[in-house]
Amino acid sequence: MSTLKQIEELTEKGETYIKKQQYIEAINYWEQALKIIPSSENFNDNKTWLEISIGDAYFFLGNYNKALDFFLKPEVNDSDNPFILLRLGQLYFEIEKHDKALEYLLKAYITEGFEIFNDEESKYLEFLQEHFELE
Repeated sequence: MSTLKQIEELTEKGETYIKKQQYIEAINYWEQALKIIPSSENFNDNKTWLEISIGDAYFFLGNYNKALDFFLKPEVNDSDNPFILLRLGQLYFEIEKHDKALEYLLKAYITEGFEIFNDEESKYLEFLQEHFELE
């Protein structure tokens, strides 16, 4: 079986568990996939997606520092992706680094508008609105 096929299978198994909110199981499969990703640039997108997914699972587990470790990896953090900006803001909020939280939450809002907060707990948008007049 090719490496790419193995990565795809492990990724899919992780996705199956994440849908059931079985975060530890999902992380285990995604970490297995990360271990076998070649260091070739051809696999950078796979690696970045897996790191984001693992970080997101840790976020839902409430392990904010561990989640932040994944979201601060250079290939992930070097992004203007609104979801990544939002999650970084939320993580900094949860570990009470409010200046950084405001920075990233504002960037997410500027990039995507109020819609980025639709499926999130209201406390993040409320926190942002306490500091900025949003339109």
